Amino acid sequence: MTEQSLVELLETFFQYKGYLTAKEVSAGYGRADLVLGKLNRNKCKIRKSHNQLQPLFKEYFFEVLRNMPDIDHSERPIHIDDLINNISFSENSLKYKILNYLENNRYIHKIDNDYYYKVNGWVPLTSEIVAIEVKLSNWKRAFLQANRYKSFADKVYVAMPESKAHLVNIDLLKKHGIGLYVFVCPSKVIEVLQAEKTSESIPDKRNLVSEYFWSSETTTL
Repeated sequence: MTEQSLVELLETFFQYKGYLTAKEVSAGYGRADLVLGKLNRNKCKIRKSHNQLQPLFKEYFFEVLRNMPDIDHSERPIHIDDLINNISFSENSLKYKILNYLENNRYIHKIDNDYYYKVNGWVPLTSEIVAIEVKLSNWKRAFLQANRYKSFADKVYVAMPESKAHLVNIDLLKKHGIGLYVFVCPSKVIEVLQAEKTSESIPDKRNLVSEYFWSSETTTL
């Protein structure tokens, strides 16, 4: 039994339950072994209608979009100088890389000279994101890593083999709203402790992780 084999077992288990899955997902605070997601189908239709098929695999794309008015809900576009004042990265990156990518892939609309709208209506794209950290024995490390995943996930879990699950401090997991899955045999998984929905997720990071599922969605088109 290896951590990789347990991750693959979990992936199959949740795919059977209708979840989309992604492995080794990073949003800046560690790399989650397995992330589960469910896409909002109505919002997927909106995004497809805009022909916005390319994924946005950088958090700064969502920071820019968050600071732009929506073309369908605002009368006034934003000027690039005002946008520059609101972002956390360099002006050169914004002008010569980020805006070009967003415009070329139809996520934003440029009018006149350096005025912009976003073309949106689909954020957030996922209705649920769950992150799971798998460990063979070191539950404390799993707890620390899982706790970081609250930055992008709605719920987080630790997953352990049954032979080591008795070592886990259940009260500590409860205190932090972290759930526990246990592998009780080579092919069975049970939920010993249900995770609480977190209020700590950061929208830009959550939107970034949603792109892993959008990427799998568009490969079938």
